[in-house]
Amino acid sequence: MISHSAIQTSSPAKVSAGNTLPNPFLQIPAWECHLPHCYIVTSTPFNNFLKLQVEIETMDTQQTQIVVALLDSGVTGLFLDTSYVQQHCLTTCPLSGLIPMYNVDGTLNEAGSICSMADLVLCYQDHSEQATFAVTTLGK
Repeated sequence: MISHSAIQTSSPAKVSAGNTLPNPFLQIPAWECHLPHCYIVTSTPFNNFLKLQVEIETMDTQQTQIVVALLDSGVTGLFLDTSYVQQHCLTTCPLSGLIPMYNVDGTLNEAGSICSMADLVLCYQDHSEQATFAVTTLGK
């Protein structure tokens, strides 16, 4: 499960309109330190992508669902659609700061930045592992 323990980092806080000095000890939850600084997404999957049926299991209620996963689709992470998360009442954890999401051409994605994550168990055949998914609006 995603923990809410925090560590200190020496990254300066962003100064808005020059009102305050940077905070040299910004509190960031420890689990967020392992997340990427940005995600890259593509509007259409690459030609060589695979579709696999996988099972996801919630960490809190052990609810399971069979879903179709796209592999080698050109994205740089694991994603869940916002509407799927809401429809299935999946538990999410808000981020302390936003993670920007870019298109493969370098422009910001119209869905906006990632602001929450979902921690699930991902199962395929006889293999399972805990995985953290970025929650965003995905194209159809």
